[in-house]
Amino acid sequence: MAAAAEKRPGMTWDDIERAASAEIDEAARFVRDHIAVDRARKWDRYYGRPLGNEKRGKSQFMSRDVMDSIEAVLPSLVRLFASGDPKIEIDIEGQPDWVGKALMRRIQDDLGDDDTQSLFTLLYQWFKDALVSDTAWVKLLWALDYEMVDHRFGELAAEQVAQLTADPEIEMTGAEVVDGFAGPVWRNVTARIKRVRRDQLSCEALPHWEVIYSKRARSMNDEHGKGHVTEVTLDYLRRIDRASGGDFFTGLDDLPAKPTSGSDLTADSSEKAGYMGLQYDFDTTAEASEGPKARVDLVEWYTRLDTDGDGILEDVIVWQANGKMIRWEINDDGFISMCGLSPILDPYKFNGIAFADLIVEIQNLKTMIIRRLLDNWDYQNSGFWLRKPGSTVDIRALLDHVPGDVVEADFDSIQNVAPQAFHPSNLALLEYFETQKEERRGFTRTNQGMMSDSLNKTASGLAMLQSAGQQRIELAARVMAETGLKDFYRKAVMLYQKHTRKPFAARVRGKEVTVEPSMIQGRVKTRVNMGVEAQAGMVEAQKIERMFAWLAQVNQMMPGLIGPEEVYNLATRYVASMGFRQTEDFISNMDQFMAEIQNRMQMAQQAQQQAAQIEQQKTAGEQQVQLEKIRTNERIRAGDRQQRQQGHQVDLALDVAELKQKDRHKEMDLLMALSRGGAA
Repeated sequence: MAAAAEKRPGMTWDDIERAASAEIDEAARFVRDHIAVDRARKWDRYYGRPLGNEKRGKSQFMSRDVMDSIEAVLPSLVRLFASGDPKIEIDIEGQPDWVGKALMRRIQDDLGDDDTQSLFTLLYQWFKDALVSDTAWVKLLWALDYEMVDHRFGELAAEQVAQLTADPEIEMTGAEVVDGFAGPVWRNVTARIKRVRRDQLSCEALPHWEVIYSKRARSMNDEHGKGHVTEVTLDYLRRIDRASGGDFFTGLDDLPAKPTSGSDLTADSSEKAGYMGLQYDFDTTAEASEGPKARVDLVEWYTRLDTDGDGILEDVIVWQANGKMIRWEINDDGFISMCGLSPILDPYKFNGIAFADLIVEIQNLKTMIIRRLLDNWDYQNSGFWLRKPGSTVDIRALLDHVPGDVVEADFDSIQNVAPQAFHPSNLALLEYFETQKEERRGFTRTNQGMMSDSLNKTASGLAMLQSAGQQRIELAARVMAETGLKDFYRKAVMLYQKHTRKPFAARVRGKEVTVEPSMIQGRVKTRVNMGVEAQAGMVEAQKIERMFAWLAQVNQMMPGLIGPEEVYNLATRYVASMGFRQTEDFISNMDQFMAEIQNRMQMAQQAQQQAAQIEQQKTAGEQQVQLEKIRTNERIRAGDRQQRQQGHQVDLALDVAELKQKDRHKEMDLLMALSRGGAA
């Protein structure tokens, strides 16, 4: 077994400074020589600047196809990511899903809570730079700024003074101690309190000329060097130093003067000048060279060095100001604060491909053809003249004449020559280039509703044409989400994990929730919640809709043909055909689905049993009511019979009484008759 290699001595401050400076210079030269020129050319086409081959007296028309294409595509991308629900979802391993949603809400609030930063503006600049430059960057950081405030407390007890002295953000500056009834009392207590002015996530869009990287780099988070070069003030560095406790940077008071020329890092100035369209002045003598407003070239460089000599490379961050290293540290988290995105990926390369690359060639061709057509039109109206040498011709009057002027000349000494008119096929060539531009950018006049002469007049046909035309834009949006935006939100969460010290509240699903700092610790997962709506997927979705409708009809005639599992498979396939990979965002998983089905079946059975019981009770009640009705009717009929019998008895008694009365009358009449007869 071979002996272990002897450990080498670690790198000193000077060793790290030399190694980092060499990498920074190499990266700056690579970007300047191989990347900056091509980017400047695309921005020149975007702004419609001259091609450089213009001639005096001829047309200098410039087409603006690159600008038109970028501005046509940009609204779709910004609307997709800057409005509605976030297209990126956050999950913290081991925590419920609402924690990630609350954290996403906090990120959006922090990036849009004041006038200093706006998530909409950030995405607009980021996307637009990427569409033109091929790759664009943003930088995430934690903004911490405070001020020291003098405060007088008056009279305090011993326990309160102990609390003040134990607080690291309070410095007592004066007090008077006197004897009180219950012990010593502090009077006229004065202190300096650290008042936090800003303690939140911050983000800024990086101009493309401020990012440098090694030619070996393939992605933002790989092991090869990359960094941010920018011009700041000495005040900016001192504020960072103060927010970190006063010992973050080293040697800020004796920085070398800012280089004015001859440095690779100043090469970005020429690209900046080209972008701004200004003549950049390298002479900085008019600017303040000392004091807080002194200008400093700051480089934040991420690389890997064997700092401890164990043969293993460590992730390192180096800060360099005006060519002098002012700090280095081990990057324990492997965290690179920059995020980059491209609309079109170029495999195995750090830079992608810009939308502008698809249009620049078309714009140049259209520009040259239209220039020739305008020159021809001008010649058709003005022509040019042939003059016999030595003849008498008033050339000035000939060239500067207006209608009605007199030009003195020998009639046979001059001759007007008019070129042939351009052929109408040239206009068809321009239309061909316009069509090629639309096909390359994926955003046609059909998408904009401007094709009045379209052969397809049906709503569904136009929808299919627009969907097909949107494929390139949607693919670019998905690429930008998978590359830059996922990395952006993942690093934002990492900053919250590192700097959040207090709970925060957020509104999730209509409820107020409180997130503790311990709840956001853990592995961060980000995923894209969007799809590429290709026409093939739309056709497949329509087929699934028709199939589901047909199966439902058949299942009504022959129950049992499709069950819960088949319905679940159809639903997941339908969502996937629409381009969404995370089907669980819209449909529960199979176990939950089956459990819900069983729960609903049990509830349905219970409902049926309850309905049957209710029906039985209702039937029994109705029968009881019917029986009571019968009994009541019987009672009524029995009462009626009794009343009739009683009436018959009364009638009979009356009849008997009447007969008896009649008999008494007859007896009386007979007695009276007998009495009258005896008297006679």
